[in-house]
Amino acid sequence: MAEEIKKHSITAESRNKVQITGVTDVLSFDEECVTADTSEGALVLRGRNLHISTLELEKGVLVLDGELDSFSYEHSMAKSSVFARIFR
Repeated sequence: MAEEIKKHSITAESRNKVQITGVTDVLSFDEECVTADTSEGALVLRGRNLHISTLELEKGVLVLDGELDSFSYEHSMAKSSVFARIFR
């Protein structure tokens, strides 16, 4: 089962529905921003009226409904060194 979670993909349907695989946790969410931890790093999705319609962490699946404006990957602060965080 762990092998299924490692595979990561993003599928968007008309910017109104997004399915993400490889999700290990949802770090934060509200109607304008969802941050999910994936096998490829932290993923930040921004938009309007975002709602989590499906969350199955054991399968690594997250489905969002709403109007998606953008998504980006963030570097994990936990994985960076203390000096890298100080001198940003």
